[in-house]
Amino acid sequence: MNRIMSGALRLARQSKRKKLSEALAARGVEPRWTGCFSWIEVLHNPIGFFYPDLERVLHGLLFNRVKGLSAIFVQQDEFMQGKSGYSRLNSVLAWSLEKPDIESNLFVRTDSERTDLLSKELGKFLSVISELRCEYGGVKSRLSQATNKVKLDYNALEKSHCVIAFPDQMSYRQLLGSCEKARDEIRRFQEEIAVLRTVDRIIPTGIAPEYHLENPVEEVVAYLTLVSQPKYEVKEKRIREILRILGLPEDKVATIQKRGFRTEYKLIELRWEKPG
Repeated sequence: MNRIMSGALRLARQSKRKKLSEALAARGVEPRWTGCFSWIEVLHNPIGFFYPDLERVLHGLLFNRVKGLSAIFVQQDEFMQGKSGYSRLNSVLAWSLEKPDIESNLFVRTDSERTDLLSKELGKFLSVISELRCEYGGVKSRLSQATNKVKLDYNALEKSHCVIAFPDQMSYRQLLGSCEKARDEIRRFQEEIAVLRTVDRIIPTGIAPEYHLENPVEEVVAYLTLVSQPKYEVKEKRIREILRILGLPEDKVATIQKRGFRTEYKLIELRWEKPG
């Protein structure tokens, strides 16, 4: 298997051989598509047979050499008429039957066009940030009213954010830098809102007397948040950072890596309530 997965035996390269090309065709794999998949996906597909995703094939064939591109396939007529949801996201046409030159569609623009595109993008980013600030405020208000037994330092969390200027006249480089900051702000707000929602959900459990722990409530809340927060939404390192900024003692919770890529969390000092 190591030899099969080595660079010398890459699927796309080997598919040019007649025998392999015929074998792949028998499995329903068009040889030209092989650069979009790996050996494991073709030979050991979990559903029992190879079922290629058309969008993935198109993305691999059309955009394989274009780095840092997020491509979505939509009906061209809807997109060009502004009826597609992606038309409103400042997306640009990358490929169509009438305009198949991707590099020209994406990169051949005047300085004025490039600046205008970034200016629109920054405006949309700032609109998203404004919506996220309102959402954050709602979660914060609900948490503040829910309990007075857990004090959270919202001010410290909010100080980690920045104000992004958007004057009338900005150079292309200034717009590019502001867009990067805006993307980071969006990501940070989304992560913080997700963690705060988890805290809001688990606080009633953390302060419930039937939990039978003598640990400080803050430690229990930090522990339950690390256990409950989905890691596909927010990575553990970032969860711990948010908890730490809020004033919750995440350092009192240990991470234990188990076999089979399982992760468990334990309070370092577990203090059970003494009976009677």
